[in-house]
Amino acid sequence: MKIFFSLIFIIFNAIILRERVVAAEIDLNKKEVILSAAEQPPYLGKDLPNIGYAAQVVTEAYSRVGYKVKINFFPLARANQMAMQGESDGYLAIYSGNVSEADFLLSNSFPAGRFVLMKKAASKLVDTRTNKTDKSGFLKNISKYRVGFTNKAAIPPELVYADQSKKVIVNSDLEGLDMLMTNQLDLMLLDKLTAGDLIAEQRPQYINQLEIFASLSTNNFYIGFPKSSSKTGQLKEEFNHGLQILKKDGTIYKIMYNHGLSAAILPARGNTTLTIGTLNIASMLTLQKLSVEYQKKHPDISFDWRVLDEKTLRLRLLSDLAISDGQYDILTIGAYETPIWAKNNWILPLKNLSPQYGIEDVIKPVRHLLSLDNNLYALPFYAESSMTYYRKDLVANAGLSMPEAPTYNDIKRIAAAIHAPEKQIYGICLRGDPGWGANMALLTTMVNSAGGRWFDERWNPTIDTSEWRLALQTYIELLTLYGPPKPEEQDYAKNLTLFQGGHCGIWIDATVFASALLDPRQSKVADKIGFVRAPVFHLATGSKWLWTWALAIPKSSKTSAEAMKFIEWATSREYIQLVAKKYGWINIPPGTRSSTYEEMHYRTVAPFADAVFRAISEDDINNATLTPRPYIGIQFVEIPEFASIGNNMGRLTSSVLAKKISVDMALKLGQRDAAVQMRESKYIH
Repeated sequence: MKIFFSLIFIIFNAIILRERVVAAEIDLNKKEVILSAAEQPPYLGKDLPNIGYAAQVVTEAYSRVGYKVKINFFPLARANQMAMQGESDGYLAIYSGNVSEADFLLSNSFPAGRFVLMKKAASKLVDTRTNKTDKSGFLKNISKYRVGFTNKAAIPPELVYADQSKKVIVNSDLEGLDMLMTNQLDLMLLDKLTAGDLIAEQRPQYINQLEIFASLSTNNFYIGFPKSSSKTGQLKEEFNHGLQILKKDGTIYKIMYNHGLSAAILPARGNTTLTIGTLNIASMLTLQKLSVEYQKKHPDISFDWRVLDEKTLRLRLLSDLAISDGQYDILTIGAYETPIWAKNNWILPLKNLSPQYGIEDVIKPVRHLLSLDNNLYALPFYAESSMTYYRKDLVANAGLSMPEAPTYNDIKRIAAAIHAPEKQIYGICLRGDPGWGANMALLTTMVNSAGGRWFDERWNPTIDTSEWRLALQTYIELLTLYGPPKPEEQDYAKNLTLFQGGHCGIWIDATVFASALLDPRQSKVADKIGFVRAPVFHLATGSKWLWTWALAIPKSSKTSAEAMKFIEWATSREYIQLVAKKYGWINIPPGTRSSTYEEMHYRTVAPFADAVFRAISEDDINNATLTPRPYIGIQFVEIPEFASIGNNMGRLTSSVLAKKISVDMALKLGQRDAAVQMRESKYIH
């Protein structure tokens, strides 16, 4: 009997022990850190890639030691309070001054940005220091001025002992910039990149009107762990260990680079270094590889390539211009930016091109996109219109045919027939990610075709109208009924991958993707793809876009002559021939030169050549809407404010896709916000 009870006791203990082991294993698998944070663009924010550089660093550091990270965004004071009260494990802060060291243990730091004092460009204030390390002289100078600070900012060492009598506390960085422009402040303390991004995105009318008075100390990110928590010591040490790994293996610097926050660390090879801001797309990466061929003939030249995604590149370049920072020698800019930047004297006119360049060979509408007052300001690297790609086999199997000039009703009918999500085949793929050059590129062409426009003849926004409602409702129905999951996250790169993998039935997007779709080395459905014109509602006018990515030289470049020689080479017939020789004619940068479409080798491998050449040649940026409008452009409006207005409408559209707001609400909010911007910029009263 004793033996029986002993066995029962042993078995019971074994079960309990096993349950504890399993529970411990489950707990180990669930190791998670929850942090509260306030948005701090361009370092931290819900709408940034990977929710920002700081979030990615923290996530990567903790992942190295077996943790998952969740970051919740709140207003500044609430984010701090959440951690203090134990509702989160810590507070992710850009400045140590945001965190009370009486209440928090601070992690090791990692780089954020640099403090600067901004001033109005027209002001006569001058930093009189001959020695930039002369803090006492600087303090005497600075104490004469009204200096704006926000409560959230730590005071950099240079200003700690400055006369506080003229210190002005402002509610936000944006309010401080506004006060500078209205002469209520002499100087404003900000993070340099934050200043540039705020101007670029929310106050485009200030571009080139504010500049850096003095560059100060660097600042840092920390995690503040509440001293009241029993987990604080372990979480701090685990993060510090993971961060050390990132610093040691160089991951942290790669993350900074990918977010456009630092230069590539490359050895200089020549006497002159050209710094190039460009896109992380295949054709630009090919240019980067083939630049070694240029260096063979120009050994005195070396390159600092800053290769970024489209949204980050646009923001970093415009932010650089906004505060007159002057980091770049060559800019990759588009049809939207070129005439605006030319008008503002930010980029150089490209005169005296060499005779062998053959400017008349560049397709006329593309030349017009890059010109102002008959002067060329950028050289086109590739150009595109838009068209409809479709799976011929899926359409045929459904007993249907795709018209050569489809309507959106045709597209809806065919997408419904071929949509088979259970087989991971989606009726249609469209850009859903927010941005004036992302979801709004297609949606604007839909609005044009429906008879709408962005503004009337007097610059009043026309967003909350029946034409916009038809376009937006159709777009939403197509993606929510027949598109892939989470359509609001689909960008052109994801759609390209889906289509190449055989998962899309229809895709309306740029003509430049034709080569990647028809290349059997990249596409599983290369032999099954058809292409026709972009769809229409009532009008063909403005129903397809016209775009070019081009190379320009900023006025601030100190190596403009060398930059000019390189961009001529990179956009020449000679370069196109070089790409064809190295990678095949199917992979050349298309859309720029008439001679490309006369080349039999290209026409042999590119059955879409005639359709693309026709689409680009017949686009008209001056006549893209049914009724008159005061602006130039097809899928964009050629004014500085459009980036902000278009991005805002893109976010609202994405919110409709995510079922957060209705179509009517998006149109009302878009109308209201556009009107506010146009009033602030003095277009309307």
